[in-house]
Amino acid sequence: ARRADAKTALEQLRAAQEMFRAERGSYSLDLAELVNTFGVPNVSGDYNILLVNTGVNGFLAEGRPNTARQLSDGSLFINQDGVKTPADKWAK
Repeated sequence: ARRADAKTALEQLRAAQEMFRAERGSYSLDLAELVNTFGVPNVSGDYNILLVNTGVNGFLAEGRPNTARQLSDGSLFINQDGVKTPADKWAK
């Protein structure tokens, strides 16, 4: 359930980025702006939600474990095209 919550939060972030881009012509460079405007979570249980690489034409978001019980699980990533990595972590 912990990883599932992070996956959901990352998918919400991607959807918010698409809405932002539709309104303003580029992706947001600021996670706080997405949190405040679209209600995107920046923490989801045992994961911190981060924008780790972003520009006007794309972004990479990360769900990074923030508790000892999830550290071995590693981070989850999603980009502007909906590419989710590592694929094996998203499939479970």
